[in-house]
Amino acid sequence: GGGGAAAAPTGEPRFPPAAGRRLKQRDRISAIADVLQSLGGDVEELPDGFVIRGGRQLYGGTANAHGDHRIAMMAACLAPQCLHPVSILGAESVEKSYPNFFQDIVALGAQVERSV
Repeated sequence: GGGGAAAAPTGEPRFPPAAGRRLKQRDRISAIADVLQSLGGDVEELPDGFVIRGGRQLYGGTANAHGDHRIAMMAACLAPQCLHPVSILGAESVEKSYPNFFQDIVALGAQVERSV
């Protein structure tokens, strides 16, 4: 998960409370906000979550998965909503949980590139 479906609609969905999640191995709040911003989303990171300002078309581009398979899959799932292809840095992280993920998402029509 991570708020990807909320990146394009109008309004301002908020995703708190997530302050406890900042103690995880990776800061997923920052990673999610970074991916959404790098693909053209209007996202404001908060101390306890984030706000997505909708009504903006996602552009596409390069997204950093921050070594997290969930973030890589989120970025790939956003690709069909983007005007241009999405390139994912660290896409290999998906191998541990869903080895055929990229084959499946491309078969569904997503324009995704795996980058290192």
